[in-house]
Amino acid sequence: MISCVLGARDIFLAGTGSFALEIADWAQAAGWRVAGLIELVDPARVGSTVDGLLVVDPSAAIAGEGCVAVALGGDRREHWSRLEPHGWSPASVVHPLAHLSGSARLEPGCVLGPGVAVGAHTVLGPHTLVSRGALIGHHSVLGAYVTVNPGANIAGNVVIGERAFIGMGAIVVNNASVGEGATVAAGSLVLKDVTAGVRVQGVPAREYRDGDGNGAGRA
Repeated sequence: MISCVLGARDIFLAGTGSFALEIADWAQAAGWRVAGLIELVDPARVGSTVDGLLVVDPSAAIAGEGCVAVALGGDRREHWSRLEPHGWSPASVVHPLAHLSGSARLEPGCVLGPGVAVGAHTVLGPHTLVSRGALIGHHSVLGAYVTVNPGANIAGNVVIGERAFIGMGAIVVNNASVGEGATVAAGSLVLKDVTAGVRVQGVPAREYRDGDGNGAGRA
């Protein structure tokens, strides 16, 4: 795969919905030229245009020379698994109004919106999404394919497991951890570690179970 360096080439965005168009704005603000959108859900949309952007099939990468960022909701690992076999290379989108500490590290494919702040010595794993106004504290580690929704606040020395989902406005306090594939519902306050694969919600956050006593998935 090629190295997708900002400004060196065009970028495609995987997704054709309104969220993809928002990320297109972020990418353009960051200096990328958005060359098109990749349809991962409805093949019938291939060949159409959305807001002036051509919709292409995942197989459109030519000899691995396409840069792409995942720009739709849901399971980011699953989305990437449908792009990687076609030779796409991951590109990061960092809005110019996002602030990253000089010691923070972003792995390929990260998407950061306006107003995001990432603290010192923090690591964001591959294909992590940190949306508008979210705050990530110092010395924290976010695994691959994590989603952090608008206004969430992840404090310092926090570990967020791969594919975890942090809802809008949620707070995770210092030294807590959120396990792989776990969901923190919008507005929740996480005061202690969250087990992998569960959903927590509320203030303070507690595990949510449906009427049969089973853990519930993502909202």
